Amino acid sequence: MTATAILLVSVPVICGVIGWLTNVVAIKMIFRPREPLKVLGLRLRGVLPKYLPHFARQLAEIITGDFISTSEMLERLDLDALLEKLRPRLDATFDTLWAEVLLELGAGQRAMLDEEVREAARQKLYEELRSALPEFRREMVVRADGMIDLCGNVERKIMHFGPGRLEEIIYDIAGRELRFIEIYGGVFGVVIGLLQVGVLTLAPLYWELPVAGMVVGAITNYLALQMLFYPRDPCKVGPLTLQGLFPKRQTEIARAQAEVAARDLILAEEIFSQLKAELLPQQAESAMLERAEALVRERYPSVAAVADALLNSTQRERLRELLATRLLELSPEIAHTIISVSAKQLDLAAIMADKIASLPRLRFEQLLRGLFKQEELYLVFYGALLGGTMGLVQLAGLALVHS
Repeated sequence: MTATAILLVSVPVICGVIGWLTNVVAIKMIFRPREPLKVLGLRLRGVLPKYLPHFARQLAEIITGDFISTSEMLERLDLDALLEKLRPRLDATFDTLWAEVLLELGAGQRAMLDEEVREAARQKLYEELRSALPEFRREMVVRADGMIDLCGNVERKIMHFGPGRLEEIIYDIAGRELRFIEIYGGVFGVVIGLLQVGVLTLAPLYWELPVAGMVVGAITNYLALQMLFYPRDPCKVGPLTLQGLFPKRQTEIARAQAEVAARDLILAEEIFSQLKAELLPQQAESAMLERAEALVRERYPSVAAVADALLNSTQRERLRELLATRLLELSPEIAHTIISVSAKQLDLAAIMADKIASLPRLRFEQLLRGLFKQEELYLVFYGALLGGTMGLVQLAGLALVHS
């Protein structure tokens, strides 16, 4: 085989190998080594492990800024369904409290509080609860994001995962795109290799092979990255319809991102448990009792007048004590029910998937590129470095053939 024939065959093949291999190695170097490693005096570490705090913060801000917030979780609750779930326990507590109140009254007073009055009082209680819940939720929506540092929670979880688990998550979400970068690195490498053959045929300057290797490594990585995002919208080129892989798969990627976030990062039950810890201590005793009494006097003045006439000051104070005691006993169970029902009501994965899938393509691109911008630069840099190394190997091979 002549030197020219060897050149025609070997250069495109080797450039294809360079393009593929540099992309494979560059992607691996995003994640590995996970721990600092000294090689020839150099301290090497994967991009993601090295910049994990920065990555964790960025990802947490994206999830809580664009995908979901604590206040939105509260806004999406079905309050009627929640009240129905609470009703059996509220009924039992109401009956217990009613019986205790009767024990505090005289015979004449008890005679006035018959079955009909009891059921009317129960019905009024539920009417008030049903009308008060939306207002209470509105108050909580205003305060919720300030009470719960959702972004901080997500950031801490990502840090806790560590580089190994994060690598698995990234491959779950964008494994196809990473493989695309590897394969198209080889394709672009062959194309550039054919151009290189033309150059070498006209001017056989073999010393330029390492330089060409660097160019191939950098350009193949860069082009593959660009093809992930562009064109944003389907574009006809002859018989072909071209579109960036991320825009084309936005719905699928949205579903994968949302499933990861809902499974590993944002747990509705955990969020509502934190809200419970913030809310119950300040809602169970004085505030709730004062509000209930004020509502009765405002909306049902005749009932308040009858209660004032029926009960003496000692009995009224005793009634407040009984009510406070029962509310404190009831609060943990109510809280548990609210947390359980709320967590089941909210399909966070579906909510987030819909929101991500409906993002404008430019915003979707900004989120992804903003998250991996630093990694993109490293991919191109490592591609050039590894390509230059492969070019030196290529030069050595050709020198052996000529000798």
